[in-house]
Amino acid sequence: MSSFGDKVTSVTTTPNCTIDTPPTEFHIQYGKSTVSGSGSTYVTFDAAFPTAVTPLVFLMPTTEESNNDGPASVFIDSVSEQGFTWSQKEPSLTTNRYVKSTEMSEVHWIAVTAGAYDLPNNTKLIAGSVDYDKALIGSNSPYTSVTLPLDNKVVLNQIQTQNNNCWFTSTSTSSGSELQLALDTSEVYSSGQCQPGNLNNNPIQNETIGYLVLESGNGTMTLNGVDTNYHFGQAQTFTDSGTKDVSEQCRYTTPLIGFKGAPILVAGKNSRLGGDGGWLRRCQLTNDKVSMVVDEDTFSDSDRKHRWEHYSFVAFEKKVDTLICFRDEFTRSDVGDDWALKVLGSSLPPTIVEGRLRFTSASGNQATSSTYQRLFPAEDNLVEIEFDYYAWSKSSEYSALIPLLQRQVLCVDTTASTPSTLR
Repeated sequence: MSSFGDKVTSVTTTPNCTIDTPPTEFHIQYGKSTVSGSGSTYVTFDAAFPTAVTPLVFLMPTTEESNNDGPASVFIDSVSEQGFTWSQKEPSLTTNRYVKSTEMSEVHWIAVTAGAYDLPNNTKLIAGSVDYDKALIGSNSPYTSVTLPLDNKVVLNQIQTQNNNCWFTSTSTSSGSELQLALDTSEVYSSGQCQPGNLNNNPIQNETIGYLVLESGNGTMTLNGVDTNYHFGQAQTFTDSGTKDVSEQCRYTTPLIGFKGAPILVAGKNSRLGGDGGWLRRCQLTNDKVSMVVDEDTFSDSDRKHRWEHYSFVAFEKKVDTLICFRDEFTRSDVGDDWALKVLGSSLPPTIVEGRLRFTSASGNQATSSTYQRLFPAEDNLVEIEFDYYAWSKSSEYSALIPLLQRQVLCVDTTASTPSTLR
């Protein structure tokens, strides 16, 4: 019997052989978190991310429409495949300039696996992160670059860690396929050292900056098996020249497209045109508009006014079939233009009497028609009608025909009468 040693010369080997690992399956979730008391707030994902996969999380701090809401933002405390914790924090400041921040009762979030993917509508999505140990402190401007195969970029950015005792928020800029990311101290520094940890750029520990990049657009796609309205866009905080305070910035809105209600919306700051840094906070949000402000700290001075900045936003809304109702309570005296009325011969026209539409008067030989002039949505050709029908007669037979969409006819036969009414 030959041994393995006798055959070893027959074995073919490949130097530096590597086995390709399959890419992580795309997974994205979004939602809103409400504060669960002081300290960190925990968010549990609706479905866990794949085992040992830590998603990237992006948060949307908010502000009141008032300058009385002091400087603050929200930060990620921890992330796992099951969920994450976040907390609201205020920048370090001098006591005599302190303005207390209002509790952010509702924070929107997006969580996504890192990687490059094509969404169901063929929109390209790229999510990733970089570790960086330099910060924007005063006049210096260190950025770290990532090259991406997208030009018309919607970019979110979010610091995923808290490894330094300093006030850091994230920002980004873009030029062609190059994305630049930075840690921003705003004005929370002294003698070139970020505060409150008194750190300069030499001993700063790496922080992980997450980024989410998409092509802009809006419409509907199937996401996680659910029809989802979306809008991925770019905007400015405002367009006027000069600087504005928080309250003034709140009043400038950007249109949103395609939503029934207020969507889940997360934004990312995409410029640093103001020398004092600053960070985004969402102000107004409805189904068709949003406003963003750039807030500033009061560490060096009490001025929180800021010039306009670029930002991107990602908004989602689960598409839910809603019941569209048409009502007429007949609480007026005139029938109005919503109804088209016709009479036969000498019949008297329908009128509103005591909160009801009276089809025919208390006279013989009466024949009228009343058409409600609306286009009714009818998925699967289904329309539901609910009404009260009143009729009276001592001797005569009476019938009513109610045509629906010119395809079906609802017949109401009753030992009924004149007058007859519909309510």
